[in-house]
Amino acid sequence: MLGAGIGEFARNLSGDGHIVIAACDETESSVEGPQFGGGHGLFTWVFTEGMKTMAADVNHDGWVTVQEAFNYASYWVPRHYSSQHPQMWIGNQYGGAIYSPLY
Repeated sequence: MLGAGIGEFARNLSGDGHIVIAACDETESSVEGPQFGGGHGLFTWVFTEGMKTMAADVNHDGWVTVQEAFNYASYWVPRHYSSQHPQMWIGNQYGGAIYSPLY
């Protein structure tokens, strides 16, 4: 489980041009196991599969953006394990962070 305060940590780290992605909320545990690509965590497995297979490329432009990969993982992770919800903070030009939960 991520320690308390990951949101504050992410906000501080996600300055202009930075993105912070976490496999789960600070109150949750992330699931891992051999069924996820040979021992990855569920989030890593779904995130990378979305890029490798291009399933995350929702606008079909031949590119998978970080937002598309995150949205893909955020959709599928809770469907495999209902107690895990990925999180993302996107730094903005003003030095703050935009919190981007999908659930």
